[in-house]
Amino acid sequence: MASNVDITKFSEEMKQNIRRTAEMNRYYELKYAEYKNIAFEFAIGLVVIISITFLGDFLPDSIYKYSNYIVIIISVFVLVKLGTRLFDLSRRSPIIFDEYQFGQPSRYEDYDLSLRPPSNRTKVVNIDTSTMGEINADRGIIYY
Repeated sequence: MASNVDITKFSEEMKQNIRRTAEMNRYYELKYAEYKNIAFEFAIGLVVIISITFLGDFLPDSIYKYSNYIVIIISVFVLVKLGTRLFDLSRRSPIIFDEYQFGQPSRYEDYDLSLRPPSNRTKVVNIDTSTMGEINADRGIIYY
């Protein structure tokens, strides 16, 4: 028994699937490249710290007496850099890597910006209308 297949619909679905697959591949390519860069920076920092620690005997005395401070400064710098980069990755959108997705909306987005006096509403922001001109409340148009 033969079934009828709409070639146009099937073709559009295939195009959408291919496009979505390419978008997902690009997302993970950028994400893993960022992880690789973070790991590389962390490894470089560790190599510098280890080399200062083990090769401290060969450093001049003027630098050797401050080697512990240098190691601490480099460690703090590497950890702060690592933390900011990981925080940056955690704020990225799960769909498009180059976009950021922030948390909850700000506390001001829940307020009703209304010119009417509050009756039973609790969150109202009063607006000074003396500089606005005439307002058509039906369409939200301001006339000067």
